[in-house]
Amino acid sequence: MLWMTVSAFGQTTPQQWIDSLRSAPVAEIEPGMSSTKFGEWFAGVVRPARAKYEIKDCEASDATGPEKSVCVQAGAELSNGRTVEIVFKIRAHTDNDGAQNEKRVRIELLSGQLRPTNPMSKQPSRVARKLSDLQALVQ
Repeated sequence: MLWMTVSAFGQTTPQQWIDSLRSAPVAEIEPGMSSTKFGEWFAGVVRPARAKYEIKDCEASDATGPEKSVCVQAGAELSNGRTVEIVFKIRAHTDNDGAQNEKRVRIELLSGQLRPTNPMSKQPSRVARKLSDLQALVQ
């Protein structure tokens, strides 16, 4: 789990949520992992496939008041007929310090899976509860 502080003015756009995930050090999301930014790490894990990011609805919104949760899914279609998907919950809490508006961002891994791209395939789906588990499944 990671707490980051980012400067923001006004509403946070979907791309800003995605950028906060991509720029987060992997070691801050899962202790013991590398300090590489998540975007670079994930691109390396799924290479030669291309990583895709999108905003997803969080199934249970527990945010009230100034805190807001957004889910970001990182995924890629691998060359072996498999798809990797990781979903993170990103929560922002706004603090006002004078004229500067700062948001603290918390990133939490919700789920990870490696599944067949074609649902008719007999390959099993695999669940990963940690980034290191997912990395081992993909490689």
